[in-house]
Amino acid sequence: MATTKNPFGKTRDIEDPYATYTGPAGFVWKVLKTRQRPDLERKNANAIWFVAAQSDFTFGGYDMGDTYARDVRPYTLVSCTDEWREHYG
Repeated sequence: MATTKNPFGKTRDIEDPYATYTGPAGFVWKVLKTRQRPDLERKNANAIWFVAAQSDFTFGGYDMGDTYARDVRPYTLVSCTDEWREHYG
């Protein structure tokens, strides 16, 4: 039985993220990788995304690391790949 690959499982460069979200207080999240396929993520309240995050507290730079997808998804999607839009809207 073949396993479906995660279309967002390869880490992308900060200048070419899968998606960019913005929120209050200057927050920007650039999604560089997801740990699970989107269909499995929907069933996992603790799904993890690897992101580059910027805010008023990072002094113009980005902090990179894992975050819960649920903490980013509610904010405004400002840009993304076509494939990201297909899976996450």
